[in-house]
Amino acid sequence: GLEPSEIWEILKHIPSRTRVEIFSHLDENLQIDMVGVLKREELANLISDMSPGDRVDLLKSIPEDQREALMPALAQAEREDIRRLSSYPEGTAGAIMPSEYGTLSPHLFPAEALAKLRLEAPDKETIYYAYVVDDRRKLIGFVSLFVSLKDLILAPSNKRIEEIMHHNVIFARVGDDQEDVARKIQKYDLLALPVINESSQLGPRK
Repeated sequence: GLEPSEIWEILKHIPSRTRVEIFSHLDENLQIDMVGVLKREELANLISDMSPGDRVDLLKSIPEDQREALMPALAQAEREDIRRLSSYPEGTAGAIMPSEYGTLSPHLFPAEALAKLRLEAPDKETIYYAYVVDDRRKLIGFVSLFVSLKDLILAPSNKRIEEIMHHNVIFARVGDDQEDVARKIQKYDLLALPVINESSQLGPRK
């Protein structure tokens, strides 16, 4: 078969999204071997394009000295994201949850909500649902609340988000086992599942 350096020579000439997708499906040992032949800048760019969960998994698998040498080459937001995800036990929902979600204030009108989501969408890992949170980022009530994008588009323009949001949404907690989360997503036929932290806030601990 091809040597790791030869594989990288092929991968580096294809679009980054496709490159990352192919890399993520390679055998873990081959990934580690490839990391060993990449220049720091190449590795930093590759890791920056990866999903947060895959990024952390890869960094955990490479030698500590190589990992520490790489960290300064990453953007501050990515470094913080890596440290945050690494702080949760492996195999839990917290270790793979998105850094950010599409969130809305309950007081917005549909047009305002759509404009906000349109601006945020390119930077969000998932935008299948928009979650409604209060000023402290706590999910409103005792369960998470979401607004389907279809609901936003079809909603009367004079109704606020709090009038059209769904109250009975399924969520996971940061300590939940990933397999349980996957089963929950499958059971309820969901496209995404919000993860709440120890303070019942959406997303990572603050």
